[in-house]
Amino acid sequence: ARTTLSPTRSNMTSVIENTPLFYDAWSKTYDSMPNAVLGHSELALTQFLSESSSTFSSILDLGCGTGRNATQILKSSSLKEGGKYIGLDASQGMLDIAKSRPLGSNSFSFQQWSFPSPLPLTSKFEFVLSTLVLEHIPNEQLEEFFGTILNHLEENGVAFVSTVHPDVMQSGSIGARFFGENGEMYNSSSSNHSLETLEEAIGKVGLIIGSVKIMEGQIGIGGIVEGDTKRIGRRTTAVYILKRR
Repeated sequence: ARTTLSPTRSNMTSVIENTPLFYDAWSKTYDSMPNAVLGHSELALTQFLSESSSTFSSILDLGCGTGRNATQILKSSSLKEGGKYIGLDASQGMLDIAKSRPLGSNSFSFQQWSFPSPLPLTSKFEFVLSTLVLEHIPNEQLEEFFGTILNHLEENGVAFVSTVHPDVMQSGSIGARFFGENGEMYNSSSSNHSLETLEEAIGKVGLIIGSVKIMEGQIGIGGIVEGDTKRIGRRTTAVYILKRR
């Protein structure tokens, strides 16, 4: 992967432009590092699964990472007995961790897949979710990505899509990042999409927005502590519930 360096307050920052390699490098510490955007995405998913009281016979997770969504689905009993969950991700390092999770069922499986390659399956699903993937999709490929969701969503299915809120980027954050063992910072190559741009792409492919939820920074979520005036109350994560038109 092409790597560029630039000075930061922690001496040096490496920008890893190859997204799978970036997450391979982050995979070992991904689940242990505080992450407000991720924490509020997970809170929104927990709330959705609880409020909808739905159970699904088939679930597709696009960009499943280390399998955190799969654990939530298991805990909430959202997958019907005998159903199937398939998690796809571009990073082998993240998938290795996902596959090691004690999910206790062969209903959960994980495969490697990198957008915009065709999915390694043709079936449709009752529930499609994709959390914090959109920042890695260029503007010109957003319609193709949402089209992938549409093409694999059953007629009466529902999709849950979360993304970094634009306010996070505008406040000076530079996308997904983590710190290495020696304190060096690694950044991914990220796109800052406006919500209007996302909603235009959603509508163009034939999906409709059932609801939009904006998550604001809460104490105790994703490493936010009392007195953190920079993040408490700041819009961190946008969540879309989508259906077929």
